[in-house]
Amino acid sequence: MSDKDIRPADFDFADAEIEDVDLETADIIVDGQRLTVERADVIAADVLAKARGHAETLVPGGKSLTGDGKHSPIVQTRVPESTRDKLKVIADRRGVGVSKVLRIAIDELIEREGA
Repeated sequence: MSDKDIRPADFDFADAEIEDVDLETADIIVDGQRLTVERADVIAADVLAKARGHAETLVPGGKSLTGDGKHSPIVQTRVPESTRDKLKVIADRRGVGVSKVLRIAIDELIEREGA
């Protein structure tokens, strides 16, 4: 099996056709070797182990913004729908989430006000 890092986000599965195959009779080649039932089981177990290992390292709510592993404080506010829509446009244009845009705006306000 290949050691290269595979990122599912790099693949487009929209047109994929899924079908069952009999690995005892089908000649499927993966990484230069014939795919057998036993090899498929090993590959599946490896993928599941990696997925479970990744899930165990996730911190609910995202990474700590303070850098010390603690949960970051939450600041919430209500805004008109039109303001939320404008924030979403800015976030989409920058390729980030609305929360990131708000953190940038708050940081800029704090810097400007000298707090």
